[in-house]
Parts: sequence; structure tokens; C-alpha cells
Amino acid sequence: MTIQYNLYIMKNLICLLFLALTFSFATSLNAQEYSAVNVKNNGGDVEILENFKATKDQKKVIKKIQKYVGPKVLDRGVNGDAFQGKAVKVQMGLDANGGIDYLVVVEGLGPKLDEKVVNLIKEYTETKSLASSGMATPAVIQMDIPVVMNSYYGSF
Repeated sequence: MTIQYNLYIMKNLICLLFLALTFSFATSLNAQEYSAVNVKNNGGDVEILENFKATKDQKKVIKKIQKYVGPKVLDRGVNGDAFQGKAVKVQMGLDANGGIDYLVVVEGLGPKLDEKVVNLIKEYTETKSLASSGMATPAVIQMDIPVVMNSYYGSF
């Protein structure tokens, strides 16, 4: 009976070791995926614009992106009071066809929020063509994406 008990313990230890290795492998994969998605890159590759002034057509595009992305940044039921008035600053380079050449988080509010903003901007550009916006391309634009859109408080 002790041999069976020892085999039972060894089998459980092997399963536990397998689960631990699987977890560590999955964690390292998530870290790699995030670093591939995270486009926060303030050094070397992309020159960050200072004192960016948008043209009239660029302002229209920025406002449309803000209206699309802003309400979707925080999940429903999340208290946004801590983020009231805060924004993620993003710089986006557009190629001649209106597609995203690069997307850089200039000033972020944390990896999860930054990643969500980047993904929502990519989602917007996949559904709405920036080439048909009337904006001259290629272009570089910078925008602040508010984390919490305007809140309306009333007395109840």
C-alpha cells in the first residue's frame, strides 16, 4: 500500500509541477504579447511632437476618435471619479492611405488603460476610414483621450 501511496503522491507532484510551468509559460507569453501591443515608445524610433497644433481637418478626426474611444475606456460599473479630468496623450502617424503607421502613448495612466486606449483607436480606424476624412495624409497627429467623458450630476 505504501508503493501505491508513493505513486499517488508522485503523480500529484508531477501534475502540480506541470501546472506551475504552464502558468509561468502563459505569464511570459502574456508579457510578450503586451510588449508587442504596448506602443509606448518615447525613445529612439519616433520623434514626439512638442506644441502640436492641429489643423481644422485634423481637429475633426481627433474629435471623432475621442467620441468613439472616450466612453469605452472604463468598463461599466467602474467608478471614474479618480480619473475625472485625466487623459491619455497619444501620437499617431498616418501613412498616405490613411492607415496607422505608428501609434505611441506619449503620456499614459498605466499599462492597462494605455493598452485599452490603443486598442480602441485601432478598432476605430478599422471601422472608419481615416482616408475619407478629408485630412491630408501622410500626417502626424497628437490627441488627448479623456478617460472619463463629461459627467452630469444632478440632485436627487
